Amino acid sequence: MQKRWLPLLLALALLAGCRSATPSASKLTPTPAPAAPSPTATPLPGTLIISDAAIASQLSFAFVRANDVWVGLHGAAPQQVTHLGLPAQPLDWHLIWSADQATLLATESNDFSTGAFQGESWIIRLPEQAVTPLLDAATLTAGCTISCGWLGGRYLVHADATQVGSHAQIYHIYDIQTQRDLSTSLDSEVITEWQVHGSSLYFTPYNVNVENSPGIIKRFDLSSNQITTVFTVPGPLVSEGIPSGNWDLSADGRRAVMSFAFGITQHCSVGQCMTFYQDATGKVDVLFPSYQPSTNKGNALTIGASISPDGRYAAGLAASGASIVSNPTYSLIQQAIPSGSELENEIPNSTQKHDDWVLGWTSQGILVQQVERDTQDNPLATSIFFAPVASAATAHLVETIQAGLVVFAPLG
Repeated sequence: MQKRWLPLLLALALLAGCRSATPSASKLTPTPAPAAPSPTATPLPGTLIISDAAIASQLSFAFVRANDVWVGLHGAAPQQVTHLGLPAQPLDWHLIWSADQATLLATESNDFSTGAFQGESWIIRLPEQAVTPLLDAATLTAGCTISCGWLGGRYLVHADATQVGSHAQIYHIYDIQTQRDLSTSLDSEVITEWQVHGSSLYFTPYNVNVENSPGIIKRFDLSSNQITTVFTVPGPLVSEGIPSGNWDLSADGRRAVMSFAFGITQHCSVGQCMTFYQDATGKVDVLFPSYQPSTNKGNALTIGASISPDGRYAAGLAASGASIVSNPTYSLIQQAIPSGSELENEIPNSTQKHDDWVLGWTSQGILVQQVERDTQDNPLATSIFFAPVASAATAHLVETIQAGLVVFAPLG
């Protein structure tokens, strides 16, 4: 599935109060006891708190509040960009950023699980905040409940809603100018994982591999409507019909990192996990050798490796601690490609209740997105941490948005 996101942004209102003191009526008046400190006010939903303005200025984000879309661009406080007048009932929302951070697709749906699908989609142009509804886009909206993303600035990739609940999906290309699906060679492919670079969609085809068969990554080129194999990788990406490995590509699509999990894929360190780098010539190098289960350290990457847009660095998240299943501590692991030293960046407060970890990149380093959840697993706030490349410094907080699930614009 589409992995590059990211990644949002600025404006603090600092509230300070001052107390006036009343002179005592007499020198014999007892000195009053100091007042107890006032509790810190709970931030309002949507509040943005920035700790690193330089990094925050590179990030843009969106979220939904009361069934309207809010957007924060390049360090600015989030603003409400839609006034849709929808009912107050909870809806299933999906926000998808274009690669240039200039366009946002917003879809809402309800009653999809019952088969009585209803939903709408809008194109939001930024920064002008122009909102255009997509008419008769039920197929697109339904597909986005599974997975969708931008292919260039005019087209959207979306799943076929008939494949809901499957390990793999068929995908179609939607033209937002003509507001209809195109007929392409992609229509006959069944896909487990994909991502877009420019006008090309790279994907893992679905098949039932035996455990030791190599996986492949294919490329669909929109301009030629051709599909070619670009990587034959050192391990299976699908095992017995279930995705068992993930991958990430550099911006030019010529360099890849891959993480494989055989056996118990949900707990990678219990099975067998390996992480590799491969270039367009087919040369393969092992990444993160200390984070393979066969080593003394015994840790594997909990979130598979991500590659920087320029293809020079790889990063992943590893879990450790006495309660590694119920209460792990997470660290960012990075390495220069192909054979640099492994570096570990501590992530502050990573033992709190978090989920939805995502990695991203700026020109200076690596971003880690955390979603903090309450005891009922409801999202409370989203935080972004930053760690410079080629450094073992502790990751530091960039910003926190009090808005549950936040979708960041892609970087790189």
